[in-house]
Amino acid sequence: ILRPGTNAIIVNALQAGNPVCKHIKAVPWEYGEILPDFVLGKMCCALFLSLKYHALHPDYIYRRVSELGTQYGLRLLMVVCDVSNPKQALQELTKMGVVKNYTLIVAANSTEAGRYLELYKSLENATPTGIQGHTSTAYQDQVVDFLTAVRAVNKSDAHTLVSTFGSIKNALNASTEEMQTIVGWGPRKVQNLQSVLQMPFRTDSGTNRQRQAE
Repeated sequence: ILRPGTNAIIVNALQAGNPVCKHIKAVPWEYGEILPDFVLGKMCCALFLSLKYHALHPDYIYRRVSELGTQYGLRLLMVVCDVSNPKQALQELTKMGVVKNYTLIVAANSTEAGRYLELYKSLENATPTGIQGHTSTAYQDQVVDFLTAVRAVNKSDAHTLVSTFGSIKNALNASTEEMQTIVGWGPRKVQNLQSVLQMPFRTDSGTNRQRQAE
């Protein structure tokens, strides 16, 4: 039973054993008698789905969505992408989300899913201006421009990366595992960034032109 004003994420007892729960560390959580899998606020809830489980039980999520109905103003579908070819499943779930008014969130792993749940809970009472943050300085703009030059990295990703590690130097020196714990930074995005950082400053053709000029 959800207590009014609780500062904890309420977890459906049926989710006991879900690895996502052990990655919810920034905010408290507890089991409760609820219909959705997670309650993140008075008006926000989430259903959880593993694509591997979805492949075995394709009717499961549709039944859960039907049971929940229109309860809660913001309904999330938290999907962990744990299959090699998720395209068709994600297309189907996206279509269902549009029809049933769900916000689809795709996480690369359980760690990332846990961070998304933490984020929604921590911003439960945030004002729009608080979420927008402060006006960037010229240096911050340069850092964001640098990071967003990497394929698939957007401004939100750039700000999250730097704010998590405290500086661009710490962020670029972080390990792959550390980067992948950040909300929005899945394996592919981290790989794209690291590939750019490991590229040589000059290509062989550029070096040859320099030698010819000399």
